[in-house]
Amino acid sequence: MNAVRGKTGGEGRKVLGLSLTNSGFTNTYTMHLLFSLKKRKFVKPALKGDLKFHYLVYEGVYLYFVAYGKYGEPMTILCGLARVVEDGYWKGEGTVVWLKKCTIYARKEEVGKVSNELIRDVISARPGYHRYPPIDFDKVYDERTVNEVLELINQERDVYFIEVEE
Repeated sequence: MNAVRGKTGGEGRKVLGLSLTNSGFTNTYTMHLLFSLKKRKFVKPALKGDLKFHYLVYEGVYLYFVAYGKYGEPMTILCGLARVVEDGYWKGEGTVVWLKKCTIYARKEEVGKVSNELIRDVISARPGYHRYPPIDFDKVYDERTVNEVLELINQERDVYFIEVEE
């Protein structure tokens, strides 16, 4: 997309700059990923820097994944529909507003137990120490896979891909 932040794009929607932080420290990590429902693939950042993905995106609704945790422990993934809107303070900058979400608990080591390819790829993308998440931004997912994730989100409940002690 050849776009200028704060200007209106070809679809009549505003193009916004959006920075999402990804971190992999000694024993903790955080990962933020945007997924285009229209193109059925992860949104490729316009720029990477300081362990952040800097996006130029249209205002609109996206799948949004936020994963965090400590290495060696189950990861927590917030998975949901989110709207990218213009930040009320900085013109041309975007912010993410959750619309609906579910929470997924999983271990990277047990990713083979997950049948949904999109969720499996998010789990596998956990960033390493001072690294960006290893995600394939060119991979297009089939409609059925994306719809399964949307069904999980619509249920708005916790999903466990790990053994839970009761």
